[in-house]
Amino acid sequence: MQAPTPSATPLVLITGFLGSGKTTFINRLLQLPTPPKLGVVVNEFGQIGIDGALLAGTEILELANGCVCCVKGTEMWESALELVDRAGAEVLLVETSGLVEPGVLLEQYALLPPALAARLELRGLLCLVDALHVHEALARRPEVAQQLRLADRLLLTKGDVGQPAELLAAHRLLDELGASTERASVTPATPAREVKNLLRWALQPPPRRPARR
Repeated sequence: MQAPTPSATPLVLITGFLGSGKTTFINRLLQLPTPPKLGVVVNEFGQIGIDGALLAGTEILELANGCVCCVKGTEMWESALELVDRAGAEVLLVETSGLVEPGVLLEQYALLPPALAARLELRGLLCLVDALHVHEALARRPEVAQQLRLADRLLLTKGDVGQPAELLAAHRLLDELGASTERASVTPATPAREVKNLLRWALQPPPRRPARR
């Protein structure tokens, strides 16, 4: 008798410019009680690094050749599925480099072989945004604009140390870029139950958005 076909595993791409808090947020997710069991693909350019104390019971795979936007073909996606097959991951998170152009990853996903694509359900791009330095990041790095425009959801950080006027300016800038209005915020004081709600939010199917110019 033929074995049943494995179901698709939800996957979220986590983008954001350098210092926006991607790894810190993933560390918060890894501290949550399971389920779901997380499988995390990271790259070696993280500024903070995944906390080694959180590795017990969690499967983390680091791509040795760095920035995932440079990975050729299907290597990254196959690595993610390895966490499903080898470790029983129920949800996959891919932390990209702050220098990534997410359009490259979306193109890779669209061209996956059918057998591989059937096992990965891309739930969208979650972009972390340092609300206090987003203007500077846009001026310094061209890939930041693509990260913001292509994101399905935006998670703002550093709001706990900013002034209301700075946060308002960040939202206005995001509006001007045509960035998603699906936005939330996270700080070090955000309770674990709210962090878990953010994970549920990130795993929702991508919201419908107007056609981009």
